[in-house]
Amino acid sequence: MPQSEQSAAYSVLLRYATIADLSNIMTIEYQCFSSPWRADTMRADLEGPKDRKIYLALEVNGELAGYIGAHYYAGEAHITTLAVDPQYQRMGLGELLVLTLMSKVVALGGIYVTLEYRASNRAAERLYAKLGLVPVRIRKNYYQDTGEDAVVAEMSGLQEPECQATIEQLAADWRRRHQHDVRVRI
Repeated sequence: MPQSEQSAAYSVLLRYATIADLSNIMTIEYQCFSSPWRADTMRADLEGPKDRKIYLALEVNGELAGYIGAHYYAGEAHITTLAVDPQYQRMGLGELLVLTLMSKVVALGGIYVTLEYRASNRAAERLYAKLGLVPVRIRKNYYQDTGEDAVVAEMSGLQEPECQATIEQLAADWRRRHQHDVRVRI
């Protein structure tokens, strides 16, 4: 995407993902990952119990541009997938998806968010550090396609006032940096 387009404001909608999004999600999944999820696995997650799964879709000007999924149980959210269509990357949308999911987990009374990312994925490392997720351990040979290690990162204490203030400040900072018209329907 040309630099001039990257700075343009877009109409962004964050909503719950549904099974109707599966085809578009899988298209993005295959564009973004060398080892994408299988469609039947993604379908099972989208159709899973709504009190145990949080899947959000992000639309830009009415087109599905990204998604995030997490398993939620006993106050813990484990982010299992996050992707933004390559044509919409570097617009802050991945950051917005994570912030929105963290806010949802806080609203549900959750206390903990965790995820894994490839040890070589510097963009993910920077994003998650910026959002306050702290690397806590390495999972050796985690990725089946390459045998690469995974970094496990987490944020705990989501119900603590300081943590909630941090998430709110990160969201306010995001809004200052981006001129997108964002609507949230979750």
